[in-house]
Amino acid sequence: MPRTVEHIVACHEAATALRKAGKRIWNYTIDIKSILHEDQGNVTPEHISAISVRIAALIRSRIPAGYFDVTHDNFDFDFVDAVECMEQCTVADLAQDKANGVEAVDMLNQWLETVYDWADKNRVWVGL
Repeated sequence: MPRTVEHIVACHEAATALRKAGKRIWNYTIDIKSILHEDQGNVTPEHISAISVRIAALIRSRIPAGYFDVTHDNFDFDFVDAVECMEQCTVADLAQDKANGVEAVDMLNQWLETVYDWADKNRVWVGL
């Protein structure tokens, strides 16, 4: 889901409804920002691989396992696929992606876009 005005308004409306009901507006918090801000200028495959694996591990450690269970109501294939791709990210995989015309940082950004969209929908603060 792209970051459109409609998407931003929908997220705001969801947060407002939760706040009015006396509930927390975020179900979970995952601070991936601190990992992303480490050596931001470094877009080498080695760095991208390392931070991808760390971000995926952090995500798995901060949300209930049901989100990764295909039989669970909260399962989202695109989200789980993105997290699994980050978990399995290697320098060799990123080199293959580059051979196919996709830079390592672009792969990470694609995975993160999926994570951000999922987080908005599921009221998970990812620290960005």
